[in-house]
Amino acid sequence: MSELGEMLSLNRFRELCDCLEFNKLVRMEIFLRDLSKIPEWTKKLNLNFTVSDNSFTLTKDKGMENWSSLLNYCSVEHREAMRLVYFHSDKEFCEIAKNLDTKNDDLNLGLLLNYPKCCIESYLQWQKNKENTDPITSITDSIPFIDQLNNYHFPNPFSRYFGSGLYSHFPCSINCYETKKIAQNSLNNLQVNFPIIADKILHLENSFVIFQQEKGVCLWSNFDSIANKIQLDKYSIHSQGELKSIFEKVNLIEISQAKLKLFSNSEVETIFKTNGCFIGTFINIVNPKKLIK
Repeated sequence: MSELGEMLSLNRFRELCDCLEFNKLVRMEIFLRDLSKIPEWTKKLNLNFTVSDNSFTLTKDKGMENWSSLLNYCSVEHREAMRLVYFHSDKEFCEIAKNLDTKNDDLNLGLLLNYPKCCIESYLQWQKNKENTDPITSITDSIPFIDQLNNYHFPNPFSRYFGSGLYSHFPCSINCYETKKIAQNSLNNLQVNFPIIADKILHLENSFVIFQQEKGVCLWSNFDSIANKIQLDKYSIHSQGELKSIFEKVNLIEISQAKLKLFSNSEVETIFKTNGCFIGTFINIVNPKKLIK
């Protein structure tokens, strides 16, 4: 597992840990060119797997550089072609998952993947509405930024934009109780068996976040907030999209009604309008953040 920890993203490594520890079915998108590598390491881990029949590519969401909410079916010849791969200790579980995938039975497939039913139903509604935006955007739209910094408890849905996260489904809300349970169990497992990986994930979980639909996302893992001011360690930023160039040099933000004053080296850099923004902090109570001194 240590070797895989160097090869896989934090989120994928966590998923495999859950698969082994909790005997959970896990699904991953894997490039066709990498499928030949799977038998070797699944044998070492005593896991079985099945590969879906349909090839697809992932299309980057508007405003994002490394995130895709939707897939597009393609031929096997496409150089970026991928397949869904299901992993479990029991081969039959993998086959059942593949069959449900073929039938597009998202409800029962989600249940087999141990996703909360409330979250599955929310995702199905998102599909029914034929939304072209990330399901996370649907959640954040319900809690728009209104001239004050809101604090939210673990888990952080935005860390997944950077290859991290503590759950694999789209949550029905930012405060979904069942999602919190899944995330905490996953974190507990990592803290016992792979504490270094757990610390890396918590580094992104505990963060200050600015998200704007079709503009990108910024996440700072080291910050301090007092009243309407947020002091930032600009070297702790993780970002993508248009927001990256706006915030990458900012080390202080001052909230002023529906606007943010951005400072760089004590000078006002610019005024940022918060239309359509989610702005908030996430703190894991079990392992609170070390703030800037």
